[in-house]
Amino acid sequence: MWLLWQVYDLTDSAGIAADVTGFATKDAMSVFLIIVTFSILAVFLVVAAVELISDSRTKTLRLIKTRKPPVLQLGKGQSFHLFLSHTWSTAQDQVAIIKHMLQAQLPGARIFLDVDDLDDIGALEAYVEESQAVLIFLSRGYLTSRNCLRELDYAIAQRKPLVVVHEADPSKGGLSLEVLRLEFEKYEQQKRGFIVGERYSHEKRGLGTVVAVDKESGTVTITFDDKGDTHGYRPSSQHKLRLLDASGDSGDSAIAYLFDHQPIIRWMRTAEFQAISMRKIAEGMVAAMPQFVSSKGDVSLYIPGALHRQNMVLPPGVMVYTSRFCPGAAAFAAEMQDYLESDRLSAKDPEKPSEAGVSRQESRSRRASMRGALPAGLTRQESSKGRRASMRGGLPAGLSKSLSEMDFSTEDTEALATSGSALTHMLLYLNQHTFQGDDGDELFDEVRAAQRRGLEILLIHECDEERHGCAFETFFEQTPQLLITEGLYNQLAITCHAPPFRQVSLALAVKALGGQPKRSAGSQGSSQGARPRLSGSSARGLLRDGLAAAASLAPVQPSESGSLRDGLAAVVTEVASLAPVQPSESRVVEVQSTSV
Repeated sequence: MWLLWQVYDLTDSAGIAADVTGFATKDAMSVFLIIVTFSILAVFLVVAAVELISDSRTKTLRLIKTRKPPVLQLGKGQSFHLFLSHTWSTAQDQVAIIKHMLQAQLPGARIFLDVDDLDDIGALEAYVEESQAVLIFLSRGYLTSRNCLRELDYAIAQRKPLVVVHEADPSKGGLSLEVLRLEFEKYEQQKRGFIVGERYSHEKRGLGTVVAVDKESGTVTITFDDKGDTHGYRPSSQHKLRLLDASGDSGDSAIAYLFDHQPIIRWMRTAEFQAISMRKIAEGMVAAMPQFVSSKGDVSLYIPGALHRQNMVLPPGVMVYTSRFCPGAAAFAAEMQDYLESDRLSAKDPEKPSEAGVSRQESRSRRASMRGALPAGLTRQESSKGRRASMRGGLPAGLSKSLSEMDFSTEDTEALATSGSALTHMLLYLNQHTFQGDDGDELFDEVRAAQRRGLEILLIHECDEERHGCAFETFFEQTPQLLITEGLYNQLAITCHAPPFRQVSLALAVKALGGQPKRSAGSQGSSQGARPRLSGSSARGLLRDGLAAAASLAPVQPSESGSLRDGLAAVVTEVASLAPVQPSESRVVEVQSTSV
């Protein structure tokens, strides 16, 4: 600003100030510069405020055992709690997020990231040495990167605690764990080489001995014990061989240390699932701290208020229809029922919540009945009657009478077509068997009937391979074209993953049905942090007194004396005349799984 004023003064004497600066007067230029300065300052303050609010909403991780944040300690000679080893081409953005979130959720954490902390590329091993634990982010290109392999080799050689994170999405630079393992096995074998007389194992041919090594071509020849046959292996196929140590066990210690020594954490992008990935990463980092290494203490962490740790309840009247022509639908409904009946606030392990008031036998019996498994000698009708009778006598905690008295229809499309039935949703469970074969034709009819009835379709996309999960693109090939054209998949499906993400999937499914945390839905929820609530009569009394005070104190203009004051007085009279209100009862679960 001062420099522009000097320019204006110098050019004003020559009469060309307006042409040079674009301002007719010095005062006009000053006003413009002041506006620009304050605008820049305002933008800076807004950005700072947004970042401050964002950071304030990020809750810190706490130890489940103590309900307090862990004390972040560094061992002797250590400068960083965690070293982030990654390849720039496919993982730079991911590790930047990991560092930011770790430092927000564990204030004071010292995280090494090359773009922030690397001064000398030749000192990579020294940085790893100064780090208490090493995060290995496995993505495409990591195991072929020279510098990444330097970091990995040194971490394994020094037996540094590893936190292994896997990018599984091919569109984001991911590779399958099988391919990554083959890459590392090939690298390890090429690094070591073959020696005549060493013993190797082959998954099909068994044990064998190296009898020759061709250094020019790299081919190794092995004679196998079983049939005495001899086979040659070129470098491209040598990953099929496993070196044995003196005891006869597999000697691939580096491979086992990377892939088998600790659980591999899948990197997720959806916020609710990513929170689980971050918690697992943080647990690996905390486990390497001196106080936990020496005591081998429990490092299970949690974030207060996390969705999957809340005890949830559904609104009254929610009835979910599951079709026996939709493979896996009834089983998933049973999972949802168990989720609603479990107590996650008091659970030591967030992935294994304790059930409130439901015995193992009751839980197994309910799941079996919902999957269609009948006790020997009973027909489906007899089993249904017996189950309803037994449930009327004594309900597990969290179940309502309406569920126990609800008939399980055997009239597939007729039940859906009945306008007076209490169904509100249809659960459409999507896996590789959905809409296949004769059952697929029946399911098509039921989905159409549900749409005519106006039922909401709850789409559940199973991603767990053990539960026959598949890519969502598969459903555009399996699903009848009419349903696709009419917009069946216009709504987002809830992705359902294997543990440790399963509880989040179930929480999202319950939320899609209108589920809310119990406290906000009208019940007390956990005793920890519960807010005191007024009874109906107390709340009514406070409201009456407050309105009366407002009526006596509100400033009223002469022209308003016949409107505002009289209106307030009328409201006070109406409130005072209300009948006593009983405290509301806690809401009960009314999930309905109808097997047909």
